[in-house]
Amino acid sequence: MGTHRPPVVMPDMKRRRASTGERIATIMTLARRLPLTRQVLADQLADATPSQMEFMESWMNAEIESRERSKRSRLLKAAGFPADKELGGYDWTPIRFPVDYGRGQITTLDFIAGHDDLVLFGPPGTGKTHLAIALGRNACRKGIPARYFTAAGLVMRLLRAQSDNRLDRVYFVKSVFRV
Repeated sequence: MGTHRPPVVMPDMKRRRASTGERIATIMTLARRLPLTRQVLADQLADATPSQMEFMESWMNAEIESRERSKRSRLLKAAGFPADKELGGYDWTPIRFPVDYGRGQITTLDFIAGHDDLVLFGPPGTGKTHLAIALGRNACRKGIPARYFTAAGLVMRLLRAQSDNRLDRVYFVKSVFRV
């Protein structure tokens, strides 16, 4: 399964000399083959001018931002959410929280950092699915992997894997019931 990459947009060459255009093309070709090595970078920065360092810093920040956007997009796609739900406009009125827990811990995703489970239960129509999807999407936007499963779908998937001898009994019990 290949990944789709957007086309590379080359800089505007109308105002540049032909030799500059050739150099840009050469640099773009090299960039596809060459991950950065810290020592080589350090050696090059030792002789760099302040404007070259400013350029490198700007370039690296742009690269990091691009990678983070791509990661968030990949995480959202891989999560398998059935709909685009968000917390904005969510009706919190039917929600009851434990005494020592509240909306803040849920919306800030503090429960993930604390390795805590979040269990949503209640009658149909109270917004459990909406809340689960919205929280999962927020997690993906923060770079935290999430995956959406219905309970029935997960059980069926695990049972199918078990019947195909792709999942041993101990793992099956631990995964589903968190033993």
